[in-house]
Amino acid sequence: AAGIRESQTHRLAAPNEVGGLDEATARMVHELSSAGLTHSGFDVIHVGLGPDAHVCSLFPGHPAALAVGVPAVAVRNSPKPPPERYSLTFEALQHAGRVMVVAGGGTKAEAVRLGLGTPDVLKAPASCCRGEQTIWYLDEPANALMTD
Repeated sequence: AAGIRESQTHRLAAPNEVGGLDEATARMVHELSSAGLTHSGFDVIHVGLGPDAHVCSLFPGHPAALAVGVPAVAVRNSPKPPPERYSLTFEALQHAGRVMVVAGGGTKAEAVRLGLGTPDVLKAPASCCRGEQTIWYLDEPANALMTD
């Protein structure tokens, strides 16, 4: 839908399509590599912002947020359910032509402030969620701590 051809989308493997987290992550790495997306990047990546300033299942202080050299990482012991998931890495996000970050509500205001601040992958992973162009879409409550 949305006028985008199927050949221009990337869908994550559904849980019933893979044998576990490692297989899902390996499959994603293979698909991204085969599509040439490990170095040239996605045209657009759309992410949400968590109240703890996490994006893409890359949580503050979590080792998965530090993954380098690969476009995707397995996330074990996630602080938010489900405990096992997989994600793009910051390397993949930073190769994107455009990253769109969306946040709404007052519970996200501090995360927005941290995310738009100095990059700090351990304290605020969202601060490292940057592509060639990065646009943040915020409602007024989420933007409440930002000054003009």
